[in-house]
Amino acid sequence: MKIICEEQKPVYCLNPTHLEILHYQSLSDKKFKCIVHLFSNILHLNLNLSIGFSDKILKRIAKSYSNLKYLNLRKRYDDRLITDKGLYAIANSCHKLEYLNISYHKEFSLFTVI
Repeated sequence: MKIICEEQKPVYCLNPTHLEILHYQSLSDKKFKCIVHLFSNILHLNLNLSIGFSDKILKRIAKSYSNLKYLNLRKRYDDRLITDKGLYAIANSCHKLEYLNISYHKEFSLFTVI
């Protein structure tokens, strides 16, 4: 697999386990479906400061990455597309999760976080 990002050199990797999608402006469900298809063994997923993703993506993460150990969902501003339902799906499916960052997500209820 060949991955090229702007002016960086190509990266070749057959079975990546770490994926960082940082500061992405519009992470749609359709785009993330392709990502899950390409990267099936992710253990470390960093979506730091990316926006535009919804509960549908969190449910896809929960379904596709049950062995996930690290998940960063820190957001940069008021992007209320994810709810308790998405976080609940992660909690129910990703039993090996050791790190979860939900900084600046005021939309989650205390009941879901506990």
